Amino acid sequence: MPFSTLLIVMAGPATSVNSDRVLSSWKEIAAYLGVSVRTAQSWQERGLPVQRLPGGRSRVTARVADLEQWRTSGNPGPASEVAANSPAHPARRISRRALVVVGVVFSLMLGVAAARAFLHHGVPSSVRIEQHAVVVLDERGRELWRKSFPWLYDPGASLNRLWWIGDRGEGETVVVVAPPVPLEVAGELFCSDATGRELWHFTPGRVVRTGRETFLPPFRVERFLVDHLGRDGAVRIAVSSRHFQNYPDQVALLSMDGRLLREYWHPGYLEELVATDLAGTGSKQLILGGVNNARQQATLVVLDPDRFTGASVEENPSYRFQGFRAGVEERRLFFPRSCMNKLYDSYNSVAFVRPEPGGLGVAVMEEQPPLAPEVEYHLGPDLHLVHLDVSDRFRQEHAALHARGELDHAFTPEEERALGAITSVAGPH
Repeated sequence: MPFSTLLIVMAGPATSVNSDRVLSSWKEIAAYLGVSVRTAQSWQERGLPVQRLPGGRSRVTARVADLEQWRTSGNPGPASEVAANSPAHPARRISRRALVVVGVVFSLMLGVAAARAFLHHGVPSSVRIEQHAVVVLDERGRELWRKSFPWLYDPGASLNRLWWIGDRGEGETVVVVAPPVPLEVAGELFCSDATGRELWHFTPGRVVRTGRETFLPPFRVERFLVDHLGRDGAVRIAVSSRHFQNYPDQVALLSMDGRLLREYWHPGYLEELVATDLAGTGSKQLILGGVNNARQQATLVVLDPDRFTGASVEENPSYRFQGFRAGVEERRLFFPRSCMNKLYDSYNSVAFVRPEPGGLGVAVMEEQPPLAPEVEYHLGPDLHLVHLDVSDRFRQEHAALHARGELDHAFTPEEERALGAITSVAGPH
């Protein structure tokens, strides 16, 4: 089987680092380091240079310059868990010769991968990460083929939302994977056939501007799904990707041959993505959950796969995207912040979105993990609030803050009802 030489460039344009920038929460510190919040917090024992602010255990800040100095100083945490998997510096450039070598080696690997798959006569069934390679297995757990990425790292359990195997609508089995990469590297979605031959790849994001900032790539894929999206019933791919360092999020709809059909831009992370037919029309909507930075609130964005476009329109002009038409959404929901969230953090966020019989379940996180207090909302098919559940962890944390004098009131039924005051904004029709 003939193969063309492919050159895959994984790194986005070099981006300078503002060493004077101050990160003001565990979420921002962890995102900058390219690890989970739990991992970043555990690195305090290894001298992670954070400063605590008075008024609560979660209030921390860190200077980017201090984090860079610590990350490159040979500490056991960043050296073994981040630096080995990331470029030495976000602004480091890769030579043209090195990229050519990577391309040639990659094309040879594809040939070997195809030969292995042919000899095994297996059908792709699952995917795992092994060092710097995506490994595709058959139904018996045997390796069919692998694809290497120089900057790949092992994300553990999060990989189960970053691959898909199925029929793209032409009777052909394909594998779609979004390899997890360090923050400073461009994320990519690639599609291969059953033998490992790459069919296409999609690199998310581009240069975008708001009233006060310019955001340069790279962007990284956070979530994607493959489903029958659109009234014509065609199989398509929805992808949510966020800026490696800041808030813009791109929602893209792709055809199964990798063409960009439409996109939508949002001022905040949209890390949850599901497709469900809420209206019972036989056509699924895209439901995305995360944060709206312009409002500093947890949010849901509902998009029609046949018509979404543009960029969200915000009251704050600093967060309005330039050069886009007004966003076309079905609906946007904003969840109220609790008194605990206002005490400790800059905003709450959607932790998960889950279709339920007759509606939707949405969990909103009021603090950062671990053991984050949550409020779970149960919404009807028209997205009105049916009822909410305040977690035991939320009640316990509220009582503890009240006992320490950090909150001046106990949790009351009135405050619980106030958490149900969801703001709903209908899109243009």
